[in-house]
Amino acid sequence: MDIAGKPVALLPGLKMTVATEGVVAPIADGPEKAYEVGREGAGDIFPGRHGQALERARWRQILTIDSESHQIEGRILLNVMCHYFGDLADTEQNDVQSGTPHMLNPRPVGAPSSDITERIPVAWPALPRTDLLVPYLRQIDEARIYTNHGPLVDRFETRLAERLGFRKREVIACSTGTMALVGAIRAARNLSGCRGRLCLLPAYTFVATAGAALSCGYDCHLVDIDRRTWAIEPAALRQHPRLSEVGLVLPVAPYGRMIDLQGWQDFHDETGIPVVIDAAACLDRLMEPGISLPKTIPLAVSLHATKSFGCGEGGLVLSRDTTLLEETYKVFNNGFLGSRDAQTVGLNGKMSEYTAAVALAELDGFDEKSAQWSRVAAAYATAGNAIGARLWTAPETSGCYALIEASSPPQAAMIGARLITAGVDIRNWYGAGLSEHPAYAQLSRDPLSVCADVAGCVIGLPCFTDLTKADIGRIVAMLAV
Repeated sequence: MDIAGKPVALLPGLKMTVATEGVVAPIADGPEKAYEVGREGAGDIFPGRHGQALERARWRQILTIDSESHQIEGRILLNVMCHYFGDLADTEQNDVQSGTPHMLNPRPVGAPSSDITERIPVAWPALPRTDLLVPYLRQIDEARIYTNHGPLVDRFETRLAERLGFRKREVIACSTGTMALVGAIRAARNLSGCRGRLCLLPAYTFVATAGAALSCGYDCHLVDIDRRTWAIEPAALRQHPRLSEVGLVLPVAPYGRMIDLQGWQDFHDETGIPVVIDAAACLDRLMEPGISLPKTIPLAVSLHATKSFGCGEGGLVLSRDTTLLEETYKVFNNGFLGSRDAQTVGLNGKMSEYTAAVALAELDGFDEKSAQWSRVAAAYATAGNAIGARLWTAPETSGCYALIEASSPPQAAMIGARLITAGVDIRNWYGAGLSEHPAYAQLSRDPLSVCADVAGCVIGLPCFTDLTKADIGRIVAMLAV
């Protein structure tokens, strides 16, 4: 079928003009039928209006994205070019960590980025190498304790508490960052006596925030964010029309940007509504001088491999409220505490000794790794100042993020297309917001104009510890054109 210069329905609700001769051919069946667009036998299948040439494999991935999330004509190119959304995250992360060269990780592990034709991946995690794990693995062999709050988990909690300036009893390690949210939410609900079933949370966040609340039995209501902080604000929620129904508020510290912790403590004290803070990317920020925990509000932290401090998969619950942490411990331990009688409805959220071994090795070398994150942030800041771009890097965010904030969604679309064309992979970390994900599209919500604007303007740039100045110069040059 000749489609030169004509609008072509690729997926339900999605149309794009293809400026070349080509064919539309089905390549996948299922709830979302996918199609391939291009010239028969050609490798580069979309020499489109911005001159980009996308590989056939990349186009297949793009066309499996749910079109209902990306209906705005003129912005669809951004969503096509910047297609790193949550529904692709698992595949991408597996490939990134494997060291297998592909479109997200074109360099073999350890290879320099001297060849300008190589793609720069958006993330390339680096965790402690095998030789640094061996001493801890031998301790596991000798102790023959593999989980259930073993000695390495205890040592990790103790050492991390010291690093943060907290008391040991203010830190609990668990299996994942999402599990940290679930445990803190359940513990807060158990202790509060608050019977409201509505959870207020920001529309601009990673999907795990909503998933955790829903898994705990709450009905989620999406709230718009503040344009300055990209977060929900306690003062605004005090006036929310559904406040009388609320049993939980889940503020998020977006990209590790610190939010008003004391303001949320005051909100909790005044309303009695449980508050749990999703501080997934905040661990490196919490290590900075002068940061203190709220009196009773828990923070849930992720130790995922992509975070500034990672151990593969892991999480933390941090709180000064030792009664709440004791309840969280029970939740993570199938309801047990000091006996074989379950005292609360729990689950298994414990960190294993093997995960603790990686976490301890990460802690051993974190001063050096932190310096590497700082070097990358400083290089971005210097380069960004030269072109006047609004870049967000550490210490304003967690060290694992470098973000550009465009002045408008159309400008973001132009920047995104330019970067991808130049071989720079990017990520819209939170997608278009929770309401645009099929799994969460049915959630009740306030008007979300700020969320839509921020989601359309903020682009995640490559950020990893061995990103070179040459890499950063190449990236920032694309922002200045």
